[in-house]
Amino acid sequence: MANDLILRPPVPARRPQTTVPGLIFGTKPRVIAKRSVLYLAAVLVLYFGVIGNLMHRIDADLEFMPPAPIEGGSHAVNMAEALIQRETVENRWTANDPVFFPT
Repeated sequence: MANDLILRPPVPARRPQTTVPGLIFGTKPRVIAKRSVLYLAAVLVLYFGVIGNLMHRIDADLEFMPPAPIEGGSHAVNMAEALIQRETVENRWTANDPVFFPT
């Protein structure tokens, strides 16, 4: 009965420790796996779909003519040379990009 006279201050209830990764990915293994796959798919769609379309440029100028026609040369060869020059030097050529580029 002597302990009944001791007044103890009320201790607030402890809140569960939540971390930022716990809020984003969850705390249970199955939830972590599902959310990780979902976030990875969303990042890939945004990276390759949106950024890839912003980086990719198709130059479809129907009025394109070779800048300096060669006297007495073939018009087809001159046009091919000008198109290759335009698509590889002036515009970035997508086939030269590494695999991780979004184009």
